[in-house]
Amino acid sequence: MTLANNHIADLCLEGAIETAQTLEDANLPQVGVRLRDRDHRYQIISSKGLNIAIIGCTVFMNPILEYLGKLTISKLRDPEHTLDEGERKQDEYYKNWRNKLKEHIFTCSSKQDRQNFFKAISYLNRRKDVDGIIAFIHGGKEYSFFPETKLVDLTEKAIKAGASFVVNNHVHVSQPIETFSYGHNTVPVVWSIGNFVAAQGYGGNGARNNVRQRSSGLMTFRFEMTKHGLNFKCFKYIPTCIECKFDDDGNPNYETKKTSEANCPWEESWMRTVWGNHTETCDYLPPRSTSLRSVYEGLINGHFPNKKDDPVETRVYEGKGGCWRNINPMKEKYTKLLFT
Repeated sequence: MTLANNHIADLCLEGAIETAQTLEDANLPQVGVRLRDRDHRYQIISSKGLNIAIIGCTVFMNPILEYLGKLTISKLRDPEHTLDEGERKQDEYYKNWRNKLKEHIFTCSSKQDRQNFFKAISYLNRRKDVDGIIAFIHGGKEYSFFPETKLVDLTEKAIKAGASFVVNNHVHVSQPIETFSYGHNTVPVVWSIGNFVAAQGYGGNGARNNVRQRSSGLMTFRFEMTKHGLNFKCFKYIPTCIECKFDDDGNPNYETKKTSEANCPWEESWMRTVWGNHTETCDYLPPRSTSLRSVYEGLINGHFPNKKDDPVETRVYEGKGGCWRNINPMKEKYTKLLFT
């Protein structure tokens, strides 16, 4: 499990440490937060005779972003502004606080952070007792369909450093899964998992207002061990969706379900658009290429032209017991687009 994400320091360093300690007490290995200075920034998990190293970093943390944003705005208003004594002390306090956070939370925001991340992967790649490396990167532009350039660059460098598998997340919607060829090996990359568990995608009174934010999947990746290391073989997944229903007191309850076991046709269609029809058999994934990107963009732009024309099957909760009423006047039009 990775704890490296933009919300990990929302309750300051104490909250991050407590979260990591809770997982350690439950014997659940995690990366992203160091409890003690002597702790490594990675974990090595042994399974089926293989030793797999797991490492993770986050591109940003919300408290740091909030402070840096205020500082930037202040400078924009008056570039020649000189910090007074109070501002200087506050600036020093935040810098010390940020450095303290970075001692315990693995970030990849600054150039030095990223170099440390790549060095750690390279070190693990050189170890004879490590068979493969999974790198988790938390970053990207929220709600975008494709990875931003910075994330692509970070991912490619992680692969060149020795990562066998890269999993990205943060943007709250699923993004394509592709493969990179590096050396003798093929490396799969998940650009975004999407919302597997989240209270997103619903408006007031349980109205479904964004199909993309309710969609994800349970993924299976298979690898083979070669003389050159861990090599990707195939991928399959089970599409999932988040359902919201109300209890007798009118409180919303969110539950993640397989789309096959829930009333989620739009969510399943979205996942098949983004991750393909790899739901029954374990299939090989296409390589990253301009043509593939064009295909994805064409499909997504065809299905989901823009937010104003979002073909979401809006459902409004009626009474108790989970009765939904379809109210989207565009349903017939987009049913033809999505299911034919």
